[in-house]
Amino acid sequence: MIREFDKVKITASGKIGVVVDIRGTDVLRYLIELDENNQIIDCKENEIEKLK
Repeated sequence: MIREFDKVKITASGKIGVVVDIRGTDVLRYLIELDENNQIIDCKENEIEKLK
């Protein structure tokens, strides 16, 4: 399960970031702040994977 402040990788781009917000509408969506430039990316649950 992915939670706020978990370190994740966006599978399509391979970019690494931190989950800063989780919201549930029809599907779970995550706001990811990228490590490299602090850009905010909106992703679905199946588009990210948790890093250990």
